[in-house]
Amino acid sequence: MNRKTNIPSTARILRIEKALTPSSRAWLNHQPRPDRLFGRRVPDSLDGLTFGELLGLQEIEGTSNGDSIVIVARTVLKTRRPAAWILRTRADRVFGFLAFVTRELERIGKLFKAIEHTPDEDELAAGVNDLDFGPFGLVDWYARRMGYTNHDDALSVPWLRVYQCMKMDAERDAYERRLRDVVNAKLKPKK
Repeated sequence: MNRKTNIPSTARILRIEKALTPSSRAWLNHQPRPDRLFGRRVPDSLDGLTFGELLGLQEIEGTSNGDSIVIVARTVLKTRRPAAWILRTRADRVFGFLAFVTRELERIGKLFKAIEHTPDEDELAAGVNDLDFGPFGLVDWYARRMGYTNHDDALSVPWLRVYQCMKMDAERDAYERRLRDVVNAKLKPKK
């Protein structure tokens, strides 16, 4: 327990998490993003992360165990503080930080979702839905697009660059589909 404020440590909250009331959970999850945490400035967004860092955070999104908190702190803030030190930090500050990270991951997820291709009937009939390769498929696509022979090179690129390339490719693909439809319409014999 933090004596100055009577706000428990993150470790204490994790120990009693199952016993928290809904209002206590809501209070924790609605704490503001701290300006500084673990001796580091908290960024305004997650736009500075690499693609690999973003994928790593997305894998642990929604969990709030001690290991996850340490991974998020080390990934976003680049802190090397010991796990015990991180977990002794006031819970309101840590959970405010985690809520900020969660909101950012949701925002980024919506960006990627908005540029996803909606398959047409022919693509569905051909089994396009069977081609879901998960995050590795995206890493592989970017590595092939850029001519990388090592997938780790794709993971070290800023995620915004990967997103912009994906967006450009999606727009180009949509244009090519529209062009194909226009050309096919012209080639159809008139009745």
